[in-house]
Amino acid sequence: MRLFWASLGAACVLGAAGCNCGVGSTADGGGTPDGAGTDGGNTPDGGSSDGGSSPDGGTVDGGTTDSGSIDDAGAPNGGSDAGVEPSLPGVEAAIVDGVGSISLLHLDGGMSPLLTPTVVSGYPVGLRWNPRGTRLAWADGELAYFGELDGSVQAAAIDQGGRYRAGNTTRVEWSPDGTRLAMDGIDNDTDGLALFLVALDGGEPDFIVPATRWAWTPDSQGLLYSDFVYPTGFFTSRFELSSRDAGLLLDAELLDTSPRGLTAYARSLALDDGGTEELVFVVWPDGRTSPLLPQGSVTVSERWPTTVALSPYADEAALWTTDPATGKSRLVRASPTTGWEILLETFGQPPSPPCFRFLPGGDWLSFIDPLAPDAVVLTTRDGGVATLSFQASDRASGRECLDWRVTP
Repeated sequence: MRLFWASLGAACVLGAAGCNCGVGSTADGGGTPDGAGTDGGNTPDGGSSDGGSSPDGGTVDGGTTDSGSIDDAGAPNGGSDAGVEPSLPGVEAAIVDGVGSISLLHLDGGMSPLLTPTVVSGYPVGLRWNPRGTRLAWADGELAYFGELDGSVQAAAIDQGGRYRAGNTTRVEWSPDGTRLAMDGIDNDTDGLALFLVALDGGEPDFIVPATRWAWTPDSQGLLYSDFVYPTGFFTSRFELSSRDAGLLLDAELLDTSPRGLTAYARSLALDDGGTEELVFVVWPDGRTSPLLPQGSVTVSERWPTTVALSPYADEAALWTTDPATGKSRLVRASPTTGWEILLETFGQPPSPPCFRFLPGGDWLSFIDPLAPDAVVLTTRDGGVATLSFQASDRASGRECLDWRVTP
């Protein structure tokens, strides 16, 4: 395994010459809602979802790692700052390795086994640490599981003839407070996709609502979900766990939520030429709205729908979108207040959008290259890049993803 570092060059920042940057504002951003429907209640103030207080993504002098020298050969765009690496003590990622088991990927280039193939059923996707970094949940396309640090594994979803039926389970998400685990699956009554709450004691999952887009509320007391109503479009509602009631929030598609209180949405806008563009925006805890990307910079793509991951550590996001001018798929890092930068563009046909995750501390962002699913790329706000190469399984597509934690 080799660690490469280079510079991406100047990022697109607010006010920079020649950059079409998104501008954060309190205006409604050309069609964004007028503050109706926030994520409800008091939300954690800057909480970290990967194990409490975490290091502040600084840098240290490089040198050599256990797996070879650090250099800039093969790094994106070349580089003049070889020998610099992320300085995040105790930070590591759970990742699917070359034999389909789950290992820990370290920033010094090493890997260590976590869960062996004998206890990992199926092919793991959607790995997620709980906030303390002590439990790891994942899905395998049929069921959901969670593993303990002692190597034990428990099925998190058991089909007992109720509303839940095994199948199409590709996503699991811990609540921000770490006490609950949600998952997708098949509703026995409708044969459609639905949202379920896992019984951590091993019972049958609790049916919540039919949904394909969903996320936890920042206060952990409810779940947001989106429905498509023909011919109007998407609507997002909030389901309260205590009362089992659901209420409409706004007419937009849910993309993601953050423990900091931000919620990201998308709204499709019809164009005069018959086309459709997508407005991507955030709603702040106080109800204000701001665009994440400027209007006109995202087109609706059936093949590559807009995907957003909000940072748990800062008011920013990573987005996988389609450029209306070029048709390229692109990975963008954006803030509603400071602008945006393109991290990756491709005309290729990756099997899925890249997995992207913010490392503890928030400075570094990682993603699995969709055209090279055996490489984890890390980027910083100042344009630095590090690449961790690992042996991926023959079935690796990038969608199995990875998730970072601070060692408990």
